[in-house]
Amino acid sequence: MAFATTTLRDDNIPTGAGSAGGLVVVRLDHSADSATSAALDASDLSGHANGAKLSIVKIHHALAGSVLVQFKGASADTTAIRLTGTGTYAGPAIANDATNTTVTSGDIATNAASATGYIILELRKDKNFTA
Repeated sequence: MAFATTTLRDDNIPTGAGSAGGLVVVRLDHSADSATSAALDASDLSGHANGAKLSIVKIHHALAGSVLVQFKGASADTTAIRLTGTGTYAGPAIANDATNTTVTSGDIATNAASATGYIILELRKDKNFTA
């Protein structure tokens, strides 16, 4: 069982008060994984501030098994999407609706069920990130 995450891109948000839109891309690699794992520690991203959140704008995945992608909440995590098989999600952005204003507000976790494969998450920073 193994899990690894790699940040491929971490853009600053455009300048100007109240701006949003910096892009973050992470690759999640699962190998016979059946654990809950930290997929992204948002406090490591450029411009992070307490209460800053990320929304999912696109997903590419190829998986055997399944993976539940979750936003970390202060008292409870919320489900973003469950992934299985191979595909791309490019629908409306999936907003982070977890109640969380702490340093972990933008964190994302995965809960895998016998998962092997990869997930590429494209995320957009909200206005609470600083330039």
